[in-house]
Amino acid sequence: MPRNNSVSGIIFDLDGTLADTIGDLGGSVNAALSARGLPSYGMEDFKRMVGDGFSNLVHRALPPALAAEESLFEAVLSDARSRYKADCLKTTQPFDGVPELLASLAVGGIVCAVLSNKPQELSQTMVKALFPGFRFASIFGERPGVPRKPDPRAALEIAQNAGVPKEEWAFVGDSGVDMRTACGAGMQAWGASWGYRSVQELREGGAQAIFASPADLLKAVF
Repeated sequence: MPRNNSVSGIIFDLDGTLADTIGDLGGSVNAALSARGLPSYGMEDFKRMVGDGFSNLVHRALPPALAAEESLFEAVLSDARSRYKADCLKTTQPFDGVPELLASLAVGGIVCAVLSNKPQELSQTMVKALFPGFRFASIFGERPGVPRKPDPRAALEIAQNAGVPKEEWAFVGDSGVDMRTACGAGMQAWGASWGYRSVQELREGGAQAIFASPADLLKAVF
């Protein structure tokens, strides 16, 4: 397939970009909160809270008056993590058009990778289950000693490992965190407005292009 721009590689965010994960994420946190008599949230609330790692999600979910109680936070975090590890693929599915997008990118010779703020093992487990048979150059989640997004170091590591200059990468995500990661890494910042966050947030994060669907994104590559 001929390309119509300079993109040779694409790094994808996971939650809200490749897959609709909010039901399992929110359900696990709600269950941990409810077990302690704490208020739960709707899925639209969780869409605004995700994106900065699981511990930050739990911290935001705790009532403000209790968020500083370290023992409670640790208990809810541990419980929610255990529940999510068991149920992370209960309702989670790729967004419509994403499998076809990945297949077309592979045919066109585009290197694809994943960078999530989920823990590393969980990120790899989920991506491999959701996209069996698809070969990503890297699947990175949160790893010890490596800062989470929006720090660009993990994105730059992906580019270096693939042997593709950072200028030839696009970073695709649905949040301002993803757009700031792209800009910090010197990559093209592409917003996925089919995800959980607003177009305004993507623009404020530095998005250079915003796509309403995976099919629209594919048109920008070929």
